[in-house]
Amino acid sequence: MNAMAELPPPLPNAPRAVPWNPYRKPEALRASTLLGRTFSLWISTLPMLLVVAALVHLPRFVVRWFFLDRPANPVLVALQSGFESLDFLVVPAFVSIFAVYFVFQRLRDEPADLGRSIALGFRRIVTSLGITALLGAPLFVLVYVFVHMSQDILGRANRADPEGAAASAGIFLLVGGATLVFNLVISLVFHVALPAAIVERLGMFPALGRSARLTSGKRFTIFVASLLLVLVTIIPAGIAEYAIHSVKDPLAHLAAESALQWFFGSLACVFPIVLYHELRRTKEGFGAEELAKAFD
Repeated sequence: MNAMAELPPPLPNAPRAVPWNPYRKPEALRASTLLGRTFSLWISTLPMLLVVAALVHLPRFVVRWFFLDRPANPVLVALQSGFESLDFLVVPAFVSIFAVYFVFQRLRDEPADLGRSIALGFRRIVTSLGITALLGAPLFVLVYVFVHMSQDILGRANRADPEGAAASAGIFLLVGGATLVFNLVISLVFHVALPAAIVERLGMFPALGRSARLTSGKRFTIFVASLLLVLVTIIPAGIAEYAIHSVKDPLAHLAAESALQWFFGSLACVFPIVLYHELRRTKEGFGAEELAKAFD
C-alpha cells in the first residue's frame, strides 16, 4: 500500500488528465498566434537556443567539411544534396528536443534551465534519433535520387540521347513530386512528433501517431503558419546568403554559410515546440502549467 501511495502522478498525455468538459468546444488554432509566440520565445531565449543548436549544427558542419575538398563526382554531389535536404525540417526538429524544457519554462514566465533541458533531451536521444531516422531517411533517398537523375538527364542530353533523356526526365519529375509530397507530410502531419516524445515520454511510433492525431483538422493552419515563417525569414536570409557569396575561400565560405543556417535554425527549432503547445491548448485544454508538470 505504501509503495502504491508513492507512485508519481500520471503524465498529462490525454485530455482527461485535467478537469475536462466533454461539451467543451476546441479553440481555433491561429497562424498569427503560432508566429507571434515563436518569434517572442526565439528572441527571449536566443543565446540558449544557439547553444542547443550547436549540438547538432557542429556535427553537421564537420560532415559538410568532409565533402569540401573531395573531387566532384555525381555520387558525392548527390550525397551532399541528400544531407542538405535535412536542413529545413529534420535538423530543426531534432534540435528542438534539447530546447523543449526551457521553452516551456519561458511559456510559464520562469527562468530557463539550459542544463536540465539538454539533459532531458539526451534522456530521449534514442527515441529522437529513431524518429529522425524514420522521417529523414526517405527524404535523404528521394533527394539523392532526384539529384542523381538530374545529372543523368544532363549527361544524356550532351550525348544526344533524346529517348533516354525523356525517360530520365519522367523519373526525375516523379521523384521530385514524391519529395515535395513527403516534405508536406513531415511538416503537416509529423511536425510535433519529437516534442510529443519528450513531453509524453512516447516511443517512436506512438509519438508519430500522437502527432498525426494532434495535427488532424489543423493542417491548413499549420501550412499557412509554416509558409509565413519561411516568407518572413527568407528575405534577411537571402540578403545574408548574397553577402556570403562574396567570400572566396572555400572553408570561410562554408563557415559563414553554416553560421547563417545555425542562426536561423535556432528559430526553426522553436516552431515545433510552440505548435505542440498550441495544439494541446486549443484541442485538449492544456496550458503551459499542465504540460510542464511532465518535467516535475
